Amino acid sequence: MRRSALLNRVLGLRALWWRRGASLAVLAAATLAVLTAAIGPLWARTAEESLVRTRLSDAPVSEAGYTVARAANSTESAQPIPPVTAEQAVSTEAALPERIDGYFERPQIMLATVDLSVVHGPVRTSGRLV
Repeated sequence: MRRSALLNRVLGLRALWWRRGASLAVLAAATLAVLTAAIGPLWARTAEESLVRTRLSDAPVSEAGYTVARAANSTESAQPIPPVTAEQAVSTEAALPERIDGYFERPQIMLATVDLSVVHGPVRTSGRLV
């Protein structure tokens, strides 16, 4: 039994050597197919990330950014929120997940004010709260 297994191996190696050109062509084709199957998805993912980065860097803020707002000293609110507290709340709410934070610049914090009527005693004045 051992002798026939050894003979089969020797005959197989002789056949490969006899047709070494065809054997190398099949080996090269199989290697190319495996490499393509392994590298293809990696290349596709890299190309996708490159397109996203290009799109985000070229897009205006109105298309690629996002806005988080918080009312401060609202006339509808029973308890007014000081602007500094509202700004801190917006900074906390605007935090991005660490996974995607690197794709965005540091947040731009802006404080917008509204006209507010201030009543003090018998005189009523209008002003702008900053």
